[in-house]
Amino acid sequence: MSANNKSIQKQCADHREILHAGDEAETSQVRREPWIDVGACNQLAQKTVQQVFVGDTKIALTCKDGEFGAISGVCNHFGGPLAEGTLAGDYVVCPWHSWMYHRSTGRGEPGNEHDCVATYEVCVLDGRVLIRSEP
Repeated sequence: MSANNKSIQKQCADHREILHAGDEAETSQVRREPWIDVGACNQLAQKTVQQVFVGDTKIALTCKDGEFGAISGVCNHFGGPLAEGTLAGDYVVCPWHSWMYHRSTGRGEPGNEHDCVATYEVCVLDGRVLIRSEP
């Protein structure tokens, strides 16, 4: 196991609120308070940007170099779907007007850092990707 994976698993393990979910279907959303299981790590790692849901909230989940990031799935500009955008370096590019947000911090691109979207903690535990339910 890589040092990065150990760090991610420790981050999740440090939050004792996580409950074991048992044998849930891989596509179902499992609630492990205050974390939401959004799917299998090996499946979600196949796309650089994709939409997942935390309850009714749209999240743009990114994966770069094996590390996940999660930001609001809605662009501040005109409400564009960030999960339908692309990843340019560490920035999610909105498909509507090319506004850019850092995939982990939610900050706007250099020069527009004040324009931020909500971010969500992400961790991988037992091969599952979990996102904290509150930004």
